[in-house]
Amino acid sequence: MRLRVLSLRSPKWSTKLPIEKPEDYTPDEAQSIEQELAAAYDSTYGSSEQRAAAVAQFNEIKPTIVAVMNESFSDLSCFEQLQAAGYTGPAFYNSLPDTLVRGTMLASVTGGGTANSEFEFLTGATTAFVGLGKIPYQLYQMNSVNSLAKDLKELGYTTTAMHPQNPVNYHRDKNLSAAGFWRLSFNRRFRRCALLPCRRMRLRHLRQILDLLRTDEAPQFIFDVTMQNHGGYDYGTVPAEELTNYWVEGASEGANSALNTYLTCINASDRDLEYFINELRNIGRPVVLVFFGDHQPSAATTLNDELYPQEDTASHAFRIYQSTYFVWANYEIAGNTELNVYDTVGANEIAAITLNKIGAPLTDYQKALLATRSDVPTINVAGYIGADGLRYDLESEDSPYASTIDKLQRMQYLEFASKVQ
Repeated sequence: MRLRVLSLRSPKWSTKLPIEKPEDYTPDEAQSIEQELAAAYDSTYGSSEQRAAAVAQFNEIKPTIVAVMNESFSDLSCFEQLQAAGYTGPAFYNSLPDTLVRGTMLASVTGGGTANSEFEFLTGATTAFVGLGKIPYQLYQMNSVNSLAKDLKELGYTTTAMHPQNPVNYHRDKNLSAAGFWRLSFNRRFRRCALLPCRRMRLRHLRQILDLLRTDEAPQFIFDVTMQNHGGYDYGTVPAEELTNYWVEGASEGANSALNTYLTCINASDRDLEYFINELRNIGRPVVLVFFGDHQPSAATTLNDELYPQEDTASHAFRIYQSTYFVWANYEIAGNTELNVYDTVGANEIAAITLNKIGAPLTDYQKALLATRSDVPTINVAGYIGADGLRYDLESEDSPYASTIDKLQRMQYLEFASKVQ
């Protein structure tokens, strides 16, 4: 296991793509909105017996938190035609019986743009309010921005970020240091390897995490960004004996070929996940696992375009701007009365939801995010879902939740945009 500490150097950040300021914005007003929403959380679930029990437990045991952002991991059984062909999704993933919460994650990217899901998860900010097509990691300096790693570091956690690829991709070497990660592990020797061997490195990374858990008794936050399911999905890039054989009616031969290569990768990731969770069940220390796919693969975009060529824009985008996630623990969370709760979330909400579930401290911004979910349960760059279950454009003026969207935008400008411009 090779870990190294990287120093933060000053990159050439862009100042040509400013984030739009909400109309009549003032920092005092945004701060007031955040405090009012945080107080609303404190007066409801925040003051419940369930939360109090989880808080007491967290303070006593300080569980390690492992977050795995699995490259292109998704459940493509959301395509009805693939279901009709017999596909029911990743078997172990879908049958895991004791998650705390799980469901659909609305992603702000599809087919690529991994760093935006990473950014949303770590900061709690959504790229919906940053600007279409922007990649914050490549545009803005993150030193002054709050993050999950910084929050946990203040609680005494050792923070480690891992990725089996070039550290300069998306300025990860600088951004992850700026986000509060003390140890960064980049396996440079993987850079020149062929695609097939790269897809076999996943289990090695999970074993590296297990080594960290077995050799460092301190509470840890480990963030693992994987590569195994990454495109392209050309024939021959996975072992022929493992290749799935689904055929989607209405899709081209090329689309079906890429799809089966991708599903073979997902099967391998699913087996690795089963191994990892079985190891965590018996590791002898409390561990919380957050697992999510950063986006759907490019193969899904092709499938979507071929199967639904005349579909309305919103429905077409919604199908592919989604992924999947769960939060799981190898111990019983105090005050938690129900397992496998299904909840549709945005990538920017997962951290707050996790900390809330396990009784960890929450910032006012995280509390405010949780409070707004009664009106707007989830948001991404393509729009949001209201409490009525309907999808809305971000700029929809006839939405009954327009005022909540405005509050979210003002809070995010305060917590993110004002700190990077």
